[in-house]
Amino acid sequence: MDYIATPYSLDASKQQCWKCKGSGFKKARKPVTQSKSPALSQAKKRLVDIPCPLCTSGALEAAPLNNMTRSLPDRVSKRGFIRPFRPHEGWICPGPNAVTDIHDAAKLLQYGEMITSLCGSWSIHQLVQGHRYTTDDLSTAAIAIQEYTMKKVPLPKRHVDIGCGLGSVLLFVRWKFHESLETSLGIEAQQKHVELARRSVSVNMGSGKSNTSSVRHGDLRSLAEGNLELLPLDEENSFDLVTGTPPYFPVPNGVVPTVEGRGMCSFELRGGIETYCLAAKRCLKKSESARFVFVQTAIEIVRSEIAIWDLGKMKILERVDFYGSEIKKNPLFVVFVCCWGEARVGYSVRKIAVRKQDGSYSKEYHDMLVLVGKPPIQ
Repeated sequence: MDYIATPYSLDASKQQCWKCKGSGFKKARKPVTQSKSPALSQAKKRLVDIPCPLCTSGALEAAPLNNMTRSLPDRVSKRGFIRPFRPHEGWICPGPNAVTDIHDAAKLLQYGEMITSLCGSWSIHQLVQGHRYTTDDLSTAAIAIQEYTMKKVPLPKRHVDIGCGLGSVLLFVRWKFHESLETSLGIEAQQKHVELARRSVSVNMGSGKSNTSSVRHGDLRSLAEGNLELLPLDEENSFDLVTGTPPYFPVPNGVVPTVEGRGMCSFELRGGIETYCLAAKRCLKKSESARFVFVQTAIEIVRSEIAIWDLGKMKILERVDFYGSEIKKNPLFVVFVCCWGEARVGYSVRKIAVRKQDGSYSKEYHDMLVLVGKPPIQ
């Protein structure tokens, strides 16, 4: 597909499984012989074809979007719907205090919802079986924050998170830069996510005139095309920091989830990185210090570069590649840091492994957790 010529186009006529790429099979390592020695067993494994665990033919049709109602699993009920931090003794909660304690905020929960500690004393409302904030959301916020805390870039005064979902990136950034930010804005298309994000903003920052954070309901395609109701003229190119967490998969590349919210968050049902670049182009302040920071799957690096250069009319300052483990050969996702400019080559690439070989967090990622208000792990 020519994404530059048709940045909003979709082709849902051919659903193809993303795991097996339509073949119906995937590669898996199987031991040649059984051995009590893990090292020997690993050495004698070979790649074989096994039936795809997600489909049987490689071309399942997408299930109807977001229309599945299921009872909550027992494991959820046992763990509970209120999940505060459980820090080590002596941890001093950093950052600004939440207006409402997490246990009091939990009184607002509706069926199928949960509340989780997010950063410091701040919390976030989420769906138990829907989309929840993840490592890539946290990493996007952390890289954006590092751009200001580790480099001589003036602190942002206005931040917009396009396609903000539940508002995790919006809240992380606001929590960290609560003294400098005059405006924090989230734009989200899914009504349920807008409701949850607004509730999170309210319980953390209050709902009075002093709260300058808000979430607007709207489609990014409309924003990219110049919708003045979603972004008035006096707000165009006024944001020092623009963040985004686009969906990863074109519609034909997988089976769209049925669980509420996950389809829109994972698949490009309302556009992909091209739409985000066009929206960011309209939001980002015309300043050398203004930054556009977004996350993308590692398999779409080239496509993202083209979108940044050709549609966003920006240059790439840095790309941070995130690996699930230090033993992995390929990154899972990447975070781009962009600004205004025409340069197409020469940007730096940084590598961060989320976990070490023993399963514990790497120092680099642990430092990022602490940066965004998580308790340190001892």
